[in-house]
Amino acid sequence: MTRSRAVRILFIVSLVAAAIQFGYLFATTDIIAHKGAGTVLPFPILILAIGVFSIWFAGLARKREYLRP
Repeated sequence: MTRSRAVRILFIVSLVAAAIQFGYLFATTDIIAHKGAGTVLPFPILILAIGVFSIWFAGLARKREYLRP
């Protein structure tokens, strides 16, 4: 396995771990009921969106050879 492939896999694993962490938080606590969805949800959604964008952009940069090893 090449180094860039391993990095991509670990990047995706870290995004999945972040999603699991937020899911666990919302499933095991009643934080949404206490603070409201408008207060609690935007930040986790932003973090996950930035992670998805970063993975997409890293793949695009690899295809266009912005960074050469």
